[in-house]
Amino acid sequence: MDIQKKIALNVSMKLSEKICQKIANQTKIRLQKIDSKIEEVKSLKNVWDDVCYQHQKEMSNAWKHYDQAVVSIVRSLVKDLENYELNAVLLQLPDAQRHVLDTIKNKLVPSDNRQTIDFSENEFYVSRYIMRKYIYEKADTWSNNSLRKAVRVSQY
Repeated sequence: MDIQKKIALNVSMKLSEKICQKIANQTKIRLQKIDSKIEEVKSLKNVWDDVCYQHQKEMSNAWKHYDQAVVSIVRSLVKDLENYELNAVLLQLPDAQRHVLDTIKNKLVPSDNRQTIDFSENEFYVSRYIMRKYIYEKADTWSNNSLRKAVRVSQY
């Protein structure tokens, strides 16, 4: 790989990291504005606490509703990305090559190197990647007083 491609890949990785962190933080903030839905655990204050509790302890039957709430927030934020931002994140996906190749097969690639290819049909994969790698990994290790209390009480 020549130096120009290495630099471009490094820039893409750093840009992707910033974008994913920003989306994860915005998602957490939005979830923190919604009151907790787990009535049997009184110490939890908001839906972000609920998500963290479920990830750290056990996922209840209601997990799919929490996951859907996260999906809807992340998808809306991903939809707002510019093409180059979406492409930067898409390149970080473990199976990105397959998604990129499938898309390129079905599209005309711009001859101008300054134009970006529209990979918007891959927003779902990008959203799930951000959720798995940035949001749910954060939920696994998140801690605050109300969450610590809920986890401690559930151990007894």
